[in-house]
Amino acid sequence: PIILDAKRGDIASSAQAYAEAIFGKLGVNAVTINPYLGYDALSPFLQNEDQGAFLLCKTSNPGSKDLQDLPVRISSSQMVDPQFQTLYEYIAAKAVGWNVKDNLGLVVGATQIDPLNRVRNIAPNLWFLAPGIGAQGGNLELAMEAGLRADGFGMVFPISRGISSAPDPRQAAISLNDRINRVRNKPERSHPRIQSTHPAEHVEKQLAVDILKSGCVKFGEFTLKSGLSSPIYIDLRRITGFPDLLQRVGNAFTRVLEELEFDHLAG
Repeated sequence: PIILDAKRGDIASSAQAYAEAIFGKLGVNAVTINPYLGYDALSPFLQNEDQGAFLLCKTSNPGSKDLQDLPVRISSSQMVDPQFQTLYEYIAAKAVGWNVKDNLGLVVGATQIDPLNRVRNIAPNLWFLAPGIGAQGGNLELAMEAGLRADGFGMVFPISRGISSAPDPRQAAISLNDRINRVRNKPERSHPRIQSTHPAEHVEKQLAVDILKSGCVKFGEFTLKSGLSSPIYIDLRRITGFPDLLQRVGNAFTRVLEELEFDHLAG
């Protein structure tokens, strides 16, 4: 089978032309597609049950967190998490519903183990295209433990540089195949997968990391205005210089405050 990594995503008429060219002219078996335009841009690639597509979900590049980790609030009838979920988790849940012909999978990077585990919990039966093994430094064994289906299948690893740049590409491919099968055939594969942290915890941990990077929190020896010494100095005024961070901090406070009941508010 041939998978074309084209990451297509366009309005319906253009998407139809792309699908005809990719499946008809090029004769490939599957293609990567972008969910940003919604289902009507994806539908042309999913019409034939013998031809498939992999939907970008949680990609392996470092910048994926800029959009894919954003928290999304949705109606209770659609939610996997009772309050909110990350955008990539929402995409995974939508893909499960769109997979009516059993020909839609997800692109989930093998470099990020926790997201792999989260997405597998949401989409237990979908196939994953999992880039990131080899040159990008992904851990094959950990990725498989998090992402394999219960039947030991469900993952495709596109490994190019890790094989083509090896001194003996043939032997490199054989070794990778052997490693994959060893993990698939482990008896403990039938045990429950590693427990993932709650989605809210994931978003809040990332927020804490970004606040630290912004310089709003510092560690060392500081003398406070009261004259007391402290190993921590917090200056949230700096957040105003980071609009995206400011919005996320506001959202975090909102999630805490919305569960509280007030008799009086004073400003």
